[in-house]
Amino acid sequence: MQDAGNPWGAGSCLDDLVEQAAQARSNSKLTTLPARSISATSVRERTALAKERKVAAHACAIDLHGQAAALQERIGHADRVAHSREHAAHARELLE
Repeated sequence: MQDAGNPWGAGSCLDDLVEQAAQARSNSKLTTLPARSISATSVRERTALAKERKVAAHACAIDLHGQAAALQERIGHADRVAHSREHAAHARELLE
């Protein structure tokens, strides 16, 4: 059964990304420090976290484009299947 607020269904990787983005926004509002007070360690940690989120977003894109290709194949749109698979392949390239 699909969640009314999420067209991809409950438990989608999009849910995780939306939750992470909301958490990042709320954290940034709470910690509005001047640029000079941010330590190098904090910058490295934030950079690592951003990289993890980027990798997660690409993994999610691969999954969603794969789902789109399967759906398009099921309903008989071969041209759209190829397009979705190209997008999935591009997302895989971005992970490398």
